[in-house]
Formats: sequence, C-alpha cells, structure tokens
Amino acid sequence: DESGNVELATNIGFSEEFNKLLELQKNGYHPPCTTRALDNRGIFSTKKTLSFCGDCPLAEFYEASNVIVSPLIYKEKLYGILKISANIESPEYSYDEENLIKEISSDIAFAIHNIEIEEELKNAQEALLRHERNFAESIINTAQAIILVLDAKGKIVRFNPFMEELSGYSLAEVKGKDWFNIFILPRDQDRMREVFKRAIGDIQTKGIISFIITKDGRERQIIWYDKTLKDNKGNVEGLLVIGEDITERIRAEEMLRESEEKYRNLIESTHEIIHTIAPDGRFTFVNKAWYNTLGYSPEELKNLTVFDIIHPDWLKHSKNFFNEILSGEPVRKLEGKLIAKDGTAIDVEGNTVLRFSGDKVIAVQGFFRNITERKRAEKELLLYQQRLKQLTSELSLTEERERKKIAAELHDNIAQMLALSKLKIDMLKESEMNEDLSNALGDVLEYLKNAIKATRMIITELNPPVLEDMSFEDALHWLLEEFQKKHNWKIHFSNDGAEKPLDADVKSIIFTAVRELFYNIVKHANAQNVGLFIEREKDNMKITVEDDGIGFDTSRRMSYSSQMGGFGLFSISERMDYLGGKLEVFSKPDDRTRIILIVPIKSANNSPKSLQ
Repeated sequence: DESGNVELATNIGFSEEFNKLLELQKNGYHPPCTTRALDNRGIFSTKKTLSFCGDCPLAEFYEASNVIVSPLIYKEKLYGILKISANIESPEYSYDEENLIKEISSDIAFAIHNIEIEEELKNAQEALLRHERNFAESIINTAQAIILVLDAKGKIVRFNPFMEELSGYSLAEVKGKDWFNIFILPRDQDRMREVFKRAIGDIQTKGIISFIITKDGRERQIIWYDKTLKDNKGNVEGLLVIGEDITERIRAEEMLRESEEKYRNLIESTHEIIHTIAPDGRFTFVNKAWYNTLGYSPEELKNLTVFDIIHPDWLKHSKNFFNEILSGEPVRKLEGKLIAKDGTAIDVEGNTVLRFSGDKVIAVQGFFRNITERKRAEKELLLYQQRLKQLTSELSLTEERERKKIAAELHDNIAQMLALSKLKIDMLKESEMNEDLSNALGDVLEYLKNAIKATRMIITELNPPVLEDMSFEDALHWLLEEFQKKHNWKIHFSNDGAEKPLDADVKSIIFTAVRELFYNIVKHANAQNVGLFIEREKDNMKITVEDDGIGFDTSRRMSYSSQMGGFGLFSISERMDYLGGKLEVFSKPDDRTRIILIVPIKSANNSPKSLQ
C-alpha cells in the first residue's frame, strides 16, 4: 500500500528461503534496497551487495553482484516493487538501462492499474444491476398504488402487496385468471375490455377511472395508467398497469364541496368584516358584513382599493404594513381604523392570512371585528378609573388630615381634661378622708393614668409627633427603632444626608407607608434582620426597606394587605403613583424581600394639590 506495507504476495519458482523474506515484509520489515527505493520514490541500484545487503535474509543463499530496485508507480499511486538481482560481474547500470527499467516498471504499474480498474468496473456494474433490481422490487413491494401485470389476453401475471391488501386476494389465488371477471364490476366490464384492447394495441390510455370490487364486496374507485410490454423483437407480451385508489380522495372532494358551501354561508352570515385583497390593493372578495358596515355597493367596490377605506390617521402605517406582508414579513394581529362611505370612523381589530402561489403572495385575506363600541367603553372606563384613582388618593390625603385633626382634638381637649382630672384627684386624695373613699379615688386615679397613656398612644398613632419634632429621615429612623424594641429585630439604617424637601402631606403618607411595610414584615416575613436605607437620586427620594424573611410571590403582591386592612401594597402603589412616584417590589418565596419607594422631592409642581 502507500505506506509500503505488504498487502498481497505470491511466489512462483522461488525457494523456501524467499518465503522468509515475504513473512518479514508482511510484519513491516523491508530490505535496505526496498526501503531506499520507497523513501526516494525512484530507482535505486548498488554493486556493493556484500556491505549494503548484509542483513537481507537472502544474502546467505545467493551472492548478487549488483541489485537494482524500482517502485511500480502509476499516477502517483504505488503498486509494488520491481527488484532485479544479477549474480554476474558487470559494470554499473547505465543511464539507458535505468530508464529501460523505469519504463518496464511503469508498464507493469499501468497493467496492474488497468486490471484493478477493470475489476472495479465489473464489480460496479454487478452492484448497479443488483441495486436496480432491488430498487425496482422495493418500489413494487412498497408502492402505495396498484402495480399490475397482465398478459396479452388479460390474464393476471403479477400484482404487488398493495393490491393484495386493497383487494383482499393473494396473488396465488388469482394468478393466471381473467382480470376483468374477478375485479371489474359487471357494468364496467365491456368498457374496460375495450380500453384494454386499445392499450394492447400500443395506444396509450391514461386517466381512465373505473371501480374494482374487493374480496369482501367493497367497491373502490381507481384511476388507471398503462404501458405496453414488448419483447426484444417488438412483439406485445402484455400490459403494465398502475392504478391509484382515489376512493377517499373523491369522498374528500365531496366533503370539501359541502364544507366550502358551509364556509361561504358562514362568511356571509357573520358580523365580522371579511375581505380578500390582490397585491395591487384591489378587492377580489368582500362579505355581506363588509357592505353593511362600510356602506358601499358592489358596483362601487370595483373602483375601490383597500387604502380608500382606511382612516387618514392610519393610512401611512397601513401602507407600510401591507408592503411588509407582501415581502414575506410575518403576519401579526392588527388594530386600526377604517372610514365608511359616509365618513364614519370605525375601529377594527383582526388578522390577515396570506395566499401563495409557490413563494409568491397572490392575495391577502383580512378578518376584522368592529370594536368601535368597545373602544368607546374602554375610553369611558379609563376615565372612570382615573377619576376613581384620583378620588382614592384624595381620600387618603383627607384621611391623613383628619388623623391630624382628631389627634389635635384629642391632645387639646380630651388629653388635657384627663390630665386636669388626674391632677384634681391627686389633690383630693391628699386631703383627709376615710380609707374606703381614698381607695376608691386611687382606683379612679389608676384608670385616669391608663386613659391618658392610651390617649397618648392613639395621638401618636394618628399623628406621630416625631414628624414635627425632628427631620423626616430621623423620624423614619425612630420608627425603625420602635419596631426593633417590640420585635427584637437586628436593624440596619443609612441616610446619605442629602437634602430631601417634602410637603407635609407627602411626609405623612410616606411615613404611614413605611410603617405599613414594617407591619407586613411583622405579620408575614418572620424576619430577623430589617434594613431601612434613605438616599436621594437626582430629583427623587429613594427609600428601601429590606428583610431576610420568607419572601412572597410578587405576582400576588397587589393583593398582599396588612393587618390594618386597606393599606396593603396595592394601596401604597396607588399613593406613590398619585405623588408622581412609584413602588418597586423584589421578592420570591423562601428568599429576602426588597421594597423601594420612589417619591419626587418638593418643587413648585409636585405637591398633592398641584398633582390633583
């Protein structure tokens, strides 16, 4: 082979010693002369055989005076080695002698090459014949069509497994019998025998349709194609017939016609606007609802294009979309506005379907729903939602103001009266009186102390005095520490120290929101660490509340309310939106929660009153 390994060796007329050399060469050993010729891919000769060939297995059996070795190469392929040993005294090989040996080597290589090619060609031809036979047989055996061979008299010679399965007959049952008597319906026999005569007369027939009857009595509708079979002398031997079972196709076509009729009735009875448009924009079909909605007549339709019924506000967009779908862009859901003959604007939504001929778009079908009333209702609903949202936010501000008012009333009136009553009872208790009266006054005094304490707690809850006594950031820090005392949190607080001016009502809303977030942590989070971080980002205050609790599903966050009811995350989000800010929630089950409040800082245009 190309690597010099011996693939095949034969021995004619040599002694046993030569076989030793062949065995060594099969195991990868080459004599020095062979190695030199292989390495150089050229002729090699030597007269120094005693020194050069000393390790050759043949050296001890004969003494060659000179050796010449030539590789057998044709078209750069190595076919073998030609070695000539002369056991005579002679001068070195001449240039002409070497060329002669090269030519002999080339001729031998060429001869081997031709033998190889002939063998390969022969093998290839045999393989091709086997392949063609196998291919033809596989087609016959696997074809999902009837393949039938009749002799010149209409007797069955052969048919394929598909015909066996379709008819219920095995070939062995009907071979040699008259095809027409067994398979063709009596009403069709005369006609089909005439067709057979024409086909046998070398008049090709194709597309002939007839019925065959199966072994169990079923009728199958078949379309036939045939080819006359002749021998080498041109004599007609029979007929090759191919039949396609079109029974189901005929049924499907009938069902399709019925379906098309139902489809047309559906198209004409629907309230949806349906039309078909040619690539140049002309209408090729519109349904009854199209005429009723847009007000045009069939005669007027002939002079219209799709762009004549599109509202001017949507015309540019519609032209771009129409060009996109004609160029093969994916079809997407549409929403737009049409204009009727009388100028009425009609909101529509729907889809388009492309019809192709090969790779070319030949028509665009549109299916649209009149959503004018829905659009009007949506607009009214949006206005209602905006008004409701505004009312809710204003109610929140009113609630904050009422809290302050009630807290002030409690502080200025009830708290003062309770404190004065306590003072009077203290003075009365110090005067001389019997023991029972003194004990009773002591009980009343204790009630007054508890009432004063409860009143102060209510005042603090309604209007935390820290909002007036210290900066807003310090008030939030105080709130965090109060929760830490009650719930044993490890707290983390930071404030960037930047100025963050806020309206008093805004401060109250945010304070209440942060307090609500703390309540949520207590009730739901089971947290150990809670952080509150305040910073200014451009013209906004950013307040971040974090906890290491169990987290929650953020998809349900807007319904996640607190123990106080009505001021959950949804309510906080609404108030942030009203203030021109936003609420951001980051959490997932079994993980920490981070909630961010972003509120615009005070300016000439961001107070609740101006936002309203």
